[in-house]
Amino acid sequence: MKRYSMTLDTYLQLHLRRRLSPQKRMHLIIQMIQSIQESHQLSIAHRDLSTLNYMIDLENKDNEPRLYLIDFGKAVFYDPQAAMEWWVATEDDRLRELDLRPQTKEELDEWCEKLPGLPARSNHGYLRSRSIQTLPRSNKDTDLLPYLINPAAEDIYSLGTIIWETIQGMVPWAGISDLETLRVTVDTDLNIDTILEKIMSGPTSIRFLKMFLRVNADDRRSANDILIWIQQPEVQNALIKEWKLPRKGIRRSGRIAANSRRKATANPIARNSKGITKKVPAVIKKKLKMK
Repeated sequence: MKRYSMTLDTYLQLHLRRRLSPQKRMHLIIQMIQSIQESHQLSIAHRDLSTLNYMIDLENKDNEPRLYLIDFGKAVFYDPQAAMEWWVATEDDRLRELDLRPQTKEELDEWCEKLPGLPARSNHGYLRSRSIQTLPRSNKDTDLLPYLINPAAEDIYSLGTIIWETIQGMVPWAGISDLETLRVTVDTDLNIDTILEKIMSGPTSIRFLKMFLRVNADDRRSANDILIWIQQPEVQNALIKEWKLPRKGIRRSGRIAANSRRKATANPIARNSKGITKKVPAVIKKKLKMK
């Protein structure tokens, strides 16, 4: 089995101070979108996207980083025909309880009738990459969600947060340190857009991330549509031009960006904290006080 050089997470950390060139970021981002586009063409939703589940291969003849998506342990088929064809029962009761997958032919028939919607529990992994649909309400929240989720649309949302981190060199929602504030931040498009407009370098980058980061799953664009859009030369030129600009609110030395990413990664979400950091936009602070 081939051994890859490092995870995308490690690769991004290595470039905190000396940022990746806009062209190299574009090269990585297009590969990310292609990986999900190809997966979704096969009706496979990954359901666990993060910078830790992308591997980087640096040992190439062209010296360009190659990206590989790994860890399909939570993946599902969301097309009824594919689900029927590839279904395998498991005797692992713990996996069945956590993942809610069908274990009998009768359960499979019922499961397929609901596709592409899936029953699910709150997702406690990589919280900054989860939409409001799957974010837990607390660190003890393991209840079955009262609605079905669209796993392909959840992939798109998670991919948007990874692309955000690749563009900015900082984890998404970097000024947020508790679960309650994160939930309030991502529960409306207005709140999301407020932050995007504060940190992104230009209108094309904002428009790009809005294709992924929408509260309503139906408002998120498909990986295929996004890939077609970003492969247009005029779009790539506009994005690269914006990515050459200094990051908003970040000193050009990169020291603040480096420290912010390390702190957010080391303490991703302090779930029980009631404090609100100063970096949270005023519109979100106001909403929290009204609760």
